[in-house]
Amino acid sequence: MNPEAWIKLLYTYGPFAILVFLVFVTERKTRTALKEAGRDEKSRMMFVYLLNWAVIFGLVLFSMYAWTRINLEEEPTIRGRVNNITGREILSVESDNPSTFLVGRVPVANRVQYQWRLLGRFYDGEKVKLVFDPNEGQGDAAITDNQLIIKSQFFKKDNVVRISYNKEKDKMYLEENGREIELEQSKSLIGKKSPETLWNLFSTTVFAQGFRKEEFEDRLQSLDPIIRRNARGDLARQGGNALPWIEDVLGNPKSSYRLQLGVIVALNNMSGVNIQALRPSTITAIQHCATNSDEALRTESLKFLNRYQVSFPVTVYEHVKLGGRSQGFGEGRFRADYGQLGALPNDTASSVRVIKGYRVRLCENEGDGKAAGRCEEYGEGTFNLRTAKAGGVADRVSQIEVIRK
Repeated sequence: MNPEAWIKLLYTYGPFAILVFLVFVTERKTRTALKEAGRDEKSRMMFVYLLNWAVIFGLVLFSMYAWTRINLEEEPTIRGRVNNITGREILSVESDNPSTFLVGRVPVANRVQYQWRLLGRFYDGEKVKLVFDPNEGQGDAAITDNQLIIKSQFFKKDNVVRISYNKEKDKMYLEENGREIELEQSKSLIGKKSPETLWNLFSTTVFAQGFRKEEFEDRLQSLDPIIRRNARGDLARQGGNALPWIEDVLGNPKSSYRLQLGVIVALNNMSGVNIQALRPSTITAIQHCATNSDEALRTESLKFLNRYQVSFPVTVYEHVKLGGRSQGFGEGRFRADYGQLGALPNDTASSVRVIKGYRVRLCENEGDGKAAGRCEEYGEGTFNLRTAKAGGVADRVSQIEVIRK
């Protein structure tokens, strides 16, 4: 091999090429020279031969170290724990950093502890969002985004970042040097448009090429709140292609809470919806969701109705002369015991407004949905309900039925 070829090998492979050179070239030449050396030069050539092997072993150790660092050494890692939780909760992470998030539940003294790791390079001061869902039947309105600010000491091998959850305050705290530092928190998960880059425990966001309802059914009902939010954003980007399926979901009384919420959030995030092209039953379903006891579903439904200026056929007010709190109602039956009176507390209705083409029946008790006790019925116009002394249902309404004439 000519000198030019060796130079290229050394430049390309570094210490590995030097090792090959010492083993197959230098060692052979020094061994030959040792055999041929005279008695006076024998000791000097032996020293050169042993020195060559010492260099070879040194390069072997260095090469093994370099290979280990390149292939086996752990990435910069932040290790952490989340304490004071029960095990029902769902913990996810959202960041622009395309790193890996690992989490596991570990039983600790009749409770559960999350042990988590962030793998990758984060800069000092970078924010990582811990998305925490108490998962106690409160719906998506209970989900919180908690900002963890990265610090250089988090990367120390023996360091464990400890975070505790205070259920009473619904807050997360970073435990540091004997102090508890409250993490910045927001409850704005619902209705957000999904960022382009998100990563979390269970999945990465994949935008469907062509509309496939099976993909969205699974993702919109996922346990992970970030997967659900990503799915809502992807569904919104499908635009008109998704509308037939969205209307089917809203028209199906068996659709789950997460499916209903997901498709309404997607509608709110679409650039524009031809409201006239939607089925009347779709508008009625959204109006019905606007009276739901769940804050998230009610808020998103009202956002859609207000955006497209969809009026309710019936609006019931807390006080006489259309005063106090109010709640609109679409066609259908609404019961206080099912939490369907929305912003209107039970037994508070005192006045009502009805638009043309509809009538309303307000009753004292639900009576298994068939109504019971006193009832009043009104057509188009505005009315104060009769008081109890006058045989009416003012401040006693527990069921409202809106009927299209």
